Amino acid sequence: MAGNLAAHAVMSLITGAPALPVNREYGINLVTLQDTFALGIQSARPDCPACGPFAA
Repeated sequence: MAGNLAAHAVMSLITGAPALPVNREYGINLVTLQDTFALGIQSARPDCPACGPFAA
């Protein structure tokens, strides 16, 4: 999962594809290896360098 997310980040830089949204925790069902999901959708914190008002 971590490799997939890292590869997506690199490909979005190279090709201009949309980046994944911030403030989410991604997971996968390890029993079926098919169901991916995003958890923990929260509002941006103003003091956070990754998701605050000055994040790119």
